[in-house]
Amino acid sequence: MIHEAARTERSRLYLAALKGDWKSVQGILKIQREITKARETTLHVAAAAIKEEFVKNLVSNAMSSEDLSVENIAGNMALSYAAATGNVNISKAMLEKNRDLPNLGSGVKPLYMAALLGHSQMVQFLYSETNKMVCQWDENEQAELFITCTCVRGGLYGKHK
Repeated sequence: MIHEAARTERSRLYLAALKGDWKSVQGILKIQREITKARETTLHVAAAAIKEEFVKNLVSNAMSSEDLSVENIAGNMALSYAAATGNVNISKAMLEKNRDLPNLGSGVKPLYMAALLGHSQMVQFLYSETNKMVCQWDENEQAELFITCTCVRGGLYGKHK
């Protein structure tokens, strides 16, 4: 019975995040948690669905700064999902709570994700927020950042400031 109730609650969270329906989750005690088999959280789903207001409510009312760095099974944080959509406002909401996010995670870095998908405004925003001191990043991450930075500086994503 408890297992069924938890599954039903995760389903409610998933649907609410997809629809951006904040009111329907307000009675749930733990809103931010894993809700898919791929270990995606409510924030991952809402960011991927581009539900700005839901994300803003979730980040400000139901999450700690550490919650923002939770990774899915592939090692990607919700910020990488926001980067993939190109929605800068969602990324800003996350970074207001945790400035270190662009430099964290074991999966695809958000800056690289945005560049890979051609989201120029997101690339500009994340580039300005990413720590260029990458000594803690592995070789592949450093190569990804180098390529992305070269593209930004070269004007591929608009004028570099």
